[in-house]
Amino acid sequence: MNPKKFISEGEEVFRAREALMTIERSDIEDLKRKAIGNERGRCRICIHAGANDPVHEMFIALRGGAFDRPHAHRGKRESFLMVDGRMAVVLFRADASIDQVIHLHAGGPCSYYHLAVSGLVHATVILETAVFLEITQGPFDPGDSFYPDWSPEYGTPGADAFSYRLRQHLRENIHG
Repeated sequence: MNPKKFISEGEEVFRAREALMTIERSDIEDLKRKAIGNERGRCRICIHAGANDPVHEMFIALRGGAFDRPHAHRGKRESFLMVDGRMAVVLFRADASIDQVIHLHAGGPCSYYHLAVSGLVHATVILETAVFLEITQGPFDPGDSFYPDWSPEYGTPGADAFSYRLRQHLRENIHG
């Protein structure tokens, strides 16, 4: 990542240095390389100044097959605009069955998603390395997210199996 534009906050997070920010194709490619090269398969550029900002804007890259644990947010809205690649947002019922799948594809038939209902359990399924702009409400508080009992924790064999089954389901039932 260009050190003149971004401050590193670890392997997965970079923050914009200036209030006036442009994201160029080279930044997107760097972001993808960082996501592909790290253990959890993810990297983000935070455009907002800090965790207490009222609006959070993040360019997020996720490696194909990266696990996004099913979760929900209390009192938060979120929007995704695809920049590169394909992914699906999966909405779950309380019993862990799939309620709805939203296929997102940069330059494809659907490239934007907005969730205005808080508390709806969802996960992103990365079908190929993808980059999207996420906009959500701040301030950031880890306590605003919750994980159902059936949602496997990151880095566990259960997470790998869950993620694999979900990707297989989507491949067999692809509509986007």
